[in-house]
Amino acid sequence: LLVKNIFMENKAKITLYGLSISTCTQRVIAALTEKGLSFKLVSIDFAGGEHKVK
Repeated sequence: LLVKNIFMENKAKITLYGLSISTCTQRVIAALTEKGLSFKLVSIDFAGGEHKVK
């Protein structure tokens, strides 16, 4: 179901920013999947500072 929801991103109204290996992100993914909501997962490069405001 996780893969199905990620690839339905063209219909997704929810954008989730984070890392798929993060347990916090995994909890949100589980909740969205249980509710049957489609979402787009956008990976953030924390090592490269992508999460910081410029």
